[in-house]
Amino acid sequence: MLLEPLGERVIVKKEIQEKVGLIILPEDAKRQSLQGEVLHVGPDCHDVVIGDTILFGKYSGFDLPLNGRYKDCLLMNESDILCKTNKTEGE
Repeated sequence: MLLEPLGERVIVKKEIQEKVGLIILPEDAKRQSLQGEVLHVGPDCHDVVIGDTILFGKYSGFDLPLNGRYKDCLLMNESDILCKTNKTEGE
């Protein structure tokens, strides 16, 4: 099944951190990631494109209750995105 967001909505795959440094995170902390990659964008989105890495608020979006391709994904409005991150070499 392929989902296609409508309007200004995006589908974001949350980045799940297993550990920070030498500390292994408990399961609850893994689900609270505030960073993700944009998988799909709606036709009215202007600021993000597929493949962008973004930051979003803790209570942003709707958890998609699906497995497979959309496991750990959120459906959110483009306005819920706080910023895009640029991964440059050497950082």
